[in-house]
Amino acid sequence: MKVLVSAGGTGGHLFPALAVIEELRNLLGSKDELKVWVVGNPEKIEAKVSKEQGWAFVPIPMVGFPGFGFKFFEFFFKTIKSINILRKLIRQEGIDFGIGTGAYVTYPAGVALHSEAKPFFLLESNLVPGRANLLLSRRASIFFGTFEESIKYLPPGVEKKFKLAGTPVRKSLLSASSAEDARRKLDLHPNKPTVLVFGGSLGASTLNQVIWENYSTLLERGYQIVWQIGKNFRNELPKHGNIKIFEFIDDMPTAYASADLVVSRAGASTLAEITALGKPAVLVPYPYATANHQLINARELERTGSAVVVLDSETRERLVPTICELLDKPEKLHQLSVNVKKHSKPEAGLIVAKEILNFLNK
Repeated sequence: MKVLVSAGGTGGHLFPALAVIEELRNLLGSKDELKVWVVGNPEKIEAKVSKEQGWAFVPIPMVGFPGFGFKFFEFFFKTIKSINILRKLIRQEGIDFGIGTGAYVTYPAGVALHSEAKPFFLLESNLVPGRANLLLSRRASIFFGTFEESIKYLPPGVEKKFKLAGTPVRKSLLSASSAEDARRKLDLHPNKPTVLVFGGSLGASTLNQVIWENYSTLLERGYQIVWQIGKNFRNELPKHGNIKIFEFIDDMPTAYASADLVVSRAGASTLAEITALGKPAVLVPYPYATANHQLINARELERTGSAVVVLDSETRERLVPTICELLDKPEKLHQLSVNVKKHSKPEAGLIVAKEILNFLNK
């Protein structure tokens, strides 16, 4: 079986697709090999992960929608070129079906697969579906959602192909070591309170700046910091035994396992991971997310006492005091962990994989 995956730009789009591929391979076993082609930008995370996984990578010139100004014509021609590249690939390689998770690279892949009469499965992690998934929803074979409320945002008729699944999470995240072992692996003290700070695969400038200005306060209180800065942070980085800094964390299972508290953006994939792991979290929604996805996602957890939300505009005043308050109150961390676990859907990847195979075997 041959699958075309369009899930690029960020880890939040890519990792749910990776989780589904893992489940498909487990279900197929040795009776059928699954070959994967990934479409996207050679400078983004999809190219890096494709190489690590041994998948074929297909670069396309597709860019995000710039609006209806002068750049629209460039966008239009790059879209057409991307669709034609992928239609040719589908025919030459005999692609059987496609999986898309939204973002701009999904659109040409979905159009190409539909044009070649190939099944195409969409995954939507946000409550309000993104633009690419909305545009492709009528063409999709199945539209997998994380929230039941997403149905009301979809075009008429799509509700018939909507299936509630949740956001798939990689199995490797769910089989991590103990906190003590994880900290030892990171060369940290095994018993000191530890906070994991990350802003997704690209980093988060607001989080980075506030942590950089206040890391000494956290260290003086006896906390440890595991910090993913992304590739664009240019400040001089501190050197201290109780702070571990990474441009990108490849071993997220260990990073999550080490943490008593997670501080992060509120992308849907990140929320799926912290709910599956039952991790207490301070969420700082990205204020410019499309349709305010991240704030909507974060407020839903806050409403049920499952996370603490600090707005991006409040980070300088509230973030560090909130971290300190939570790390000083184990009972509060425990309650957040209990509550957030109730939102967990660890079998989402398996549900999606089974539905895909059932559809293909009809």
